[in-house]
Amino acid sequence: MIAMSDIIANFAPIAVFAYKRPHHIVQLLQSLKACPEHAHSPITIYCDGPRSEADMDLVHKTRMAIKEYAPAHAVIIEREQNLGLADSIITGVTENCYQYGRVIVLEDDLDLSPYALDYFNRALNQYQHDEKVMHIAGYMFPVDKSGLPESFFYREMSCWGWATWQRAWQHFEPDAEKSLALIEADPQKAKEFNIDNSTDYVGMLKAHIHGVINSWAVRWYASAFLRGGLALHAREPFTSNTGNDGTGEHCTVTSVYDVYVRKHAFNDQWPPHSVLNKKAFRRIRDFWQDQRAQPDTIRRITRKIRIMWERIV
Repeated sequence: MIAMSDIIANFAPIAVFAYKRPHHIVQLLQSLKACPEHAHSPITIYCDGPRSEADMDLVHKTRMAIKEYAPAHAVIIEREQNLGLADSIITGVTENCYQYGRVIVLEDDLDLSPYALDYFNRALNQYQHDEKVMHIAGYMFPVDKSGLPESFFYREMSCWGWATWQRAWQHFEPDAEKSLALIEADPQKAKEFNIDNSTDYVGMLKAHIHGVINSWAVRWYASAFLRGGLALHAREPFTSNTGNDGTGEHCTVTSVYDVYVRKHAFNDQWPPHSVLNKKAFRRIRDFWQDQRAQPDTIRRITRKIRIMWERIV
């Protein structure tokens, strides 16, 4: 029998967040159970409450699917009130980090490689004391992989399957206005935050401030960015997002982010230094620039911000 102390030391807790997508949550849970480590990992599944009466049927079906497909030892929390995705994730991540000191975070629209949990746990152990490293990303953009190392550090905190520690999460700044003021105070810093102005994360912060969106992810990225934090990425993704089908809260229908999850284990080739990989940065920056002509989420949000400002002024 594995002792609880060994579970906490070797197998990070897993926080799963679900709402009203029964088909998606089944796919996630099936891929989660294909990871051998799930059997030894504390698992909490947070089911958000219905936002309106119209949502109640899908919320109920989602909860029934979870009860059928979740690992037997998973703790299922069914909220009566709707917190919304952002507050649900912030609350769940905070609870797990406080209790265990680390957490692996999965939303209901993900598909996992069978080696995803192994990767997350190895990375959490590898960088547990490196203050510069604040985030472990499971997703990797569909860029040209040639010449990239097995793993590397990049600036963005990818939200499609990730992990972190209490030492990093304690720096999460929920007040987007504070972060925005610090970023916009320096044009160079704003440019860097926007990945050399290839995308518009500043616009996303503004969208959150003015109620156009409610995003925990851009606030987490801003929090880590302002501390000079880095995110570990693997060259080949351990997670993919199946929610770009119009069912997500902030997602449009698109295939530009589609990737195939890797079919082999991570080989422990860690970056020799905790510094930004410039080649990976250029590849991802170019990917964002290529998407600027696409009607993607960030451009849609930017248009909403512009409309709101026109109404305000």
